Amino acid sequence: MNADIIPIILKEKIRIFTVVFLSLILAFIYSIYSTPLYKSYVTIYPSTNERDMGSISDFGNMISQFQNFNFGSASLGSTTYNINDLVYSNVLKENILKQKWKTISFNKKVNLLEYWELEKNDFNSILDNIKKSLSSIITEDLHQIRLDKAKQVLNNRIEVIEQESGLFIINVMMEEPQLASDIANYISVYIQEYISNKSTDKAKKNKIFINERLNEVEIKLKKSEKNLLEFFKKNPTIDTPVLQFENLTLTRELEINQELYLTILKELEIAKIEELKELEIIQILDTASPPIEKTSPNLLLILIVMFNFSFLSTVIFFYLKYNYYKS
Repeated sequence: MNADIIPIILKEKIRIFTVVFLSLILAFIYSIYSTPLYKSYVTIYPSTNERDMGSISDFGNMISQFQNFNFGSASLGSTTYNINDLVYSNVLKENILKQKWKTISFNKKVNLLEYWELEKNDFNSILDNIKKSLSSIITEDLHQIRLDKAKQVLNNRIEVIEQESGLFIINVMMEEPQLASDIANYISVYIQEYISNKSTDKAKKNKIFINERLNEVEIKLKKSEKNLLEFFKKNPTIDTPVLQFENLTLTRELEINQELYLTILKELEIAKIEELKELEIIQILDTASPPIEKTSPNLLLILIVMFNFSFLSTVIFFYLKYNYYKS
């Protein structure tokens, strides 16, 4: 007959209590000696500045009208960027790792490889050699190995949360409160400047393209004007169907080139404004500040998890012992 679990717990309560107590002691020791981490965060919000040019007098109405020509004004500065991709990009990580940071542990500013003492790590221990043999590392360059290790650590310390409203929360966890807030602020400023510069570059390229197109149309316009003027000089009176047809053709060509010239000229003015105005595509709502409490390790959470794990595993062990290994 199978033994019930409650009598087993009552019978082995001393052993169960001993195992749970020792587990909690180990969890407490771990929380004391493990490296504390502090979390700081920034909040950023993608702006719609590139669509708000209507605030510039009546020029905004002109923009909306000429966007219907599908000539390209709608694409000025409208490039979209994925915040997650930018935050987790190798370019940003390498920039963070190269920066010199002010820390409590060092008297001078140091980069994160020095801060984490990776520059002193030759990765030649027995455990490291086992990892190398099991992994697909194909380089012996210590600098690249250290840099890759630092990127892995940094990747685990950064978290991006996207809210339904479009708000992005960027969390950074580091060993020092000020260091965590400095890196979080650096990330937000980097993203803001990166997107602004890219959008400005695009507006500049658009302006160059439109300007070249304007020059081409201007040549055609002058040519059509010249053709029509010469026609009138040669034919003071238009009294034949052939001359009337030729006049209609030359006039229509002039009107088309003139309309096209005016349209492109207005597009050029739009492009100039896009290039000169300061694009604030990313708005930093909350800048990071040094946290006052450590985030990890969370002693209460660790004790709760260890208590549940040790208690349940011990009870299961004695339950299996009494029911299946009783003999």
